[in-house]
Amino acid sequence: MPEATHATVTINSIHVIDSSVTTTAEPGSSAEWYMSFVVNGQTAQWSNDAVKDDTVYAVNRNFPNLPLGPNGMISIQVSGYEHDSTSANDTLPTLQKTLHPADDYQLGGTDWIASPTSPEGSYSIEFSVFPAKERPGTAEQRLEAAREYLGVYRSGTGPYALWSGNWKGFTDKWEELSSSGLRLARLATLPVDTGVLKFGDSTERVFTGVFEAGSDPHALWVSEWPAFEVKWKELSAQGLRLVDLAPYIDGKTRMFAGVFRAGSDAHALWIAEWPSFQKKWEELTKAGLRLVSIGHVQEPRDARVHRCLPRGQRRSRSVGGANWKDFLDKRSQFARTSGLPVCFEPGPISAH
Repeated sequence: MPEATHATVTINSIHVIDSSVTTTAEPGSSAEWYMSFVVNGQTAQWSNDAVKDDTVYAVNRNFPNLPLGPNGMISIQVSGYEHDSTSANDTLPTLQKTLHPADDYQLGGTDWIASPTSPEGSYSIEFSVFPAKERPGTAEQRLEAAREYLGVYRSGTGPYALWSGNWKGFTDKWEELSSSGLRLARLATLPVDTGVLKFGDSTERVFTGVFEAGSDPHALWVSEWPAFEVKWKELSAQGLRLVDLAPYIDGKTRMFAGVFRAGSDAHALWIAEWPSFQKKWEELTKAGLRLVSIGHVQEPRDARVHRCLPRGQRRSRSVGGANWKDFLDKRSQFARTSGLPVCFEPGPISAH
């Protein structure tokens, strides 16, 4: 993904807040300032022999293609002095600031930072920071490596749909298709490359859903685990059953997205690491319950979710290891001859 490894920083201007000419006994109506700017180890100079209080001066010092520091940081240090011809120079306050663009300026931006106050003067600077260089490898190669699609198909002749988009676009389409007599049956999610060079993660989370004909009550819910479990109990009491689960990592937060459909059968929901999960599976299987959906998240990003929901004795086919275009071509072919996808899962090629 196009994650920036370098930055271009520009010191645009300096606002002389207090030049000290009115607060000290120095002669003259203006002051001579000599400034040094250090950005991630690179230095530039600026001076003006007639600075005045509350005045902005252009600096325009450019630091191109700076390697980012540890944890993607940018360090800015500004120091200087006020030159006196009749006495010792006065040291101006030093401004020091560590930026974390991945948190605050993902696409870049312009901002002001101020120096400490001092009897010798005070100032602020305007700076701009923008991504300058990305990690090796073309965007096309990274995109191809990030996407793989697996579909399971069954025979059918009813209405159906397949839709993929970010959360807002997906939920808007979910409401539209629900109103037209379709129900979400399967949900998958993965981060995809936006193609935009930025600081930090440049991906956008995309949700992909398989819809089938239906008029039953239904729901779609996403939250962290405690709230998800509460909602699961609430919807279960209302006659809805969880039919598909898509866990994922959002930043450092584990999220759970669930698809609910009408049902009155016995049901259960369990989360645990594999040994405990397998033990519970055996226990619930003996109690007459059958696993209908399973998901897992591997941190930080190399994740794959596997799930399967038996739908009776029908003809079925599968396709795997296809990019999005090939997957859609194969889906259209199967739709004409067999039916629609009832199980869908994207994931990274490296997971195989």
